[in-house]
Amino acid sequence: MLDLYAKKEGLVLSIEAKKIAEQFIQQIWQNPSTDFANGRTIRKFFDAVVRKKNSRVITLKENERTKEILTTITSEDFLFNEGEITL
Repeated sequence: MLDLYAKKEGLVLSIEAKKIAEQFIQQIWQNPSTDFANGRTIRKFFDAVVRKKNSRVITLKENERTKEILTTITSEDFLFNEGEITL
């Protein structure tokens, strides 16, 4: 599902990012919260990951911002501090 959201936004997930996403999705499906909703939860997660990617990319020098870097979600984009993401 994240792949579909990414593709729609012109983004791709790195191999490592796909593995982390799969682990995360398995975890939330095994331990759903009381307000869990498949699509909405995944969309909120995806939006948080994209915000994280954008924050990472903005710190790069302009000449380091290649198309590949701008369009690739990496494993680094899945690193959240406690309380930084609310699903």
